[in-house]
Amino acid sequence: MKGINVSNISGNVTGDVFFAQTGRGEDACSFRLAISQAYKSTTFVRVNVYGGHVSVCRSRDLSRGDYCVVSGELMNRKVRGELLTEIRCLEIVINPSGEKREYSDEEDE
Repeated sequence: MKGINVSNISGNVTGDVFFAQTGRGEDACSFRLAISQAYKSTTFVRVNVYGGHVSVCRSRDLSRGDYCVVSGELMNRKVRGELLTEIRCLEIVINPSGEKREYSDEEDE
């Protein structure tokens, strides 16, 4: 039986947004979202964006502090021997009029 793999998250972009191309020449970008939880610590999630959604990130000038909503697939991969969990973006909405929120370096680690 197959499972359902859809994750919906929202938060503020923390750190830099990196634009690049995959080895196959597909546009890509990557960033982290800071998800503030009521009465709890902040959770940080890596988001990877591919294909046409990258142009949305570029045209909206996605940058640190922007609030966005991401729907995507939860993925695991090994990086330097450690398991990394991230979201592969399927849909993204960027709130251009939202308040930019800055996170300190302590929260960013």
